[in-house]
This record gives sequence, C-alpha cells and structure tokens, in this order.
Amino acid sequence: MNHFRDASHNGVYIGSINGNENKLIVPTDADAAYASGYLFFLPKNKNVFVAQPFDPTRGQLQGEPRPTVEKVLYDPSIWKVVFDASDKGVMAYQLGDKVSGTQLRWFDRSGKQLGAVGEAGFQNGPTLSPDGRKVLIGRVASLGSYSDLWVYDVARGIGTRITLDNNDHAGGIWTRDGTRVLFTASGATFHPV
Repeated sequence: MNHFRDASHNGVYIGSINGNENKLIVPTDADAAYASGYLFFLPKNKNVFVAQPFDPTRGQLQGEPRPTVEKVLYDPSIWKVVFDASDKGVMAYQLGDKVSGTQLRWFDRSGKQLGAVGEAGFQNGPTLSPDGRKVLIGRVASLGSYSDLWVYDVARGIGTRITLDNNDHAGGIWTRDGTRVLFTASGATFHPV
C-alpha cells in the first residue's frame, strides 16, 4: 500500500527487492493480506471485503473476487481494514462500516464520562502535557491529507493548530516544562504553544 497525495496511485503492489520491477495488483485505499492462496482486500470505492485467488509467482489475480462478509470495519485515516488471515484458512475480522473519526473524551476512574476534547474527527497520538492542562494531538483535516498538530486547552476546550505547512505531523512530545512541543518535519512552520 502506498500513500501518495494523488489517490489514483493508491493500491496493492508487488515488487522486486531491487526495485526494478514494481506492478500494481489491485487499486485500493486500504491494506491487504495474502494467505491460503488468496489476496484479501477492500476494492477501491466499494464497501464489501473480498478474497480473490492470487498467484504470487506471476504476480496476478485469478478468477473473480468473492465477498467474504458483508462489511468489515475500515478506518480510511490510516488505510486499515480490521482483519487478518492465516495460511491455516482462518480469517478474523471486526464487523462494521467505514469509520468517520473519533472523539477524545475524559472519563473518571469509575468510567463516567466527564467531558470531551475538541470536535470529532480523524485524530491520532494524544499526548497530555506534564501539568495535565493541555493535550497535543495530530488531526487530519480531510481524508487524503496529512496530519497537523493541534494543542487543546483542556479547561477551556479551545484548540490551536501549531503546524502550518504541507508536511505530515503524526505526533510529538512535550518538553518537561510543558512550554514547547518537539516533533519531526522538514521545513515546518509553527506557532508557540
């Protein structure tokens, strides 16, 4: 699976170790697995998970794809279908549909919800500041785009975007005093926390 900004390139590929021969097997916006002579995948723009006979020696799909189950949970923000398959003929999966993001929530030790942080969306890597007053998260503005880093003031519920470029910022860490965030990116522009 590749993650080009141009989604027309997204798919499952087979390639040689030296990189001289790379070939698209099937267009998809999700991951895939090969097991028991089948390639398991979610066809592009479809919502039914399929298995199709696959010849790894020739790098070719054979026959027609067969539906495995009605719907398998799919998270488009990380290009992941929640499944696995083994060479023993066993497939494990989680029934569901395409997820539309997550909502960060606070809970007490008994499990009672105390509140929410920010709005629902595709987000990752929440990291609490050392004093517990702020949360750093990666947020995806829209599917197919990369993550920006946001800092949320927990008490006020206000978020501030701190990366302002076209790089992917999946996460970061707080300095010990909680006044700065360290993250990796090339040529990033940011605002102080």
